[in-house]
Amino acid sequence: IIGPPGCGKTTIWKSLRSALVFHNDDPLKRRRPSVKSERSVDPDEGEPDGDITVLCLNPKAFKVSEFYGTQHDLTRDWRDGVFTELLRRANRANADEKSQWIVLDGPIDSIWAES
Repeated sequence: IIGPPGCGKTTIWKSLRSALVFHNDDPLKRRRPSVKSERSVDPDEGEPDGDITVLCLNPKAFKVSEFYGTQHDLTRDWRDGVFTELLRRANRANADEKSQWIVLDGPIDSIWAES
């Protein structure tokens, strides 16, 4: 979701998340969904069944190498950055078939958007 500051992008994805949780939830156990892991980078945080884990981070808060990762010049070893580590963890955790969203919340920058 792309738009100028204050246009409602966060409200849109939170509303979509709430609608999906409400739709998939057992009608006898309906509750107001919570975004427990918002602003967290720990995808191992447990949440009740039916919830969607949301991992929200601002890409502009990191250098490009910290965000995506780097390769050591001499050894050619790859070191994951914050974003790539989150993707790997989300893929491992997806075996439980729970939805996980990684939200990149911040101003669009051509460096990270095109990478």
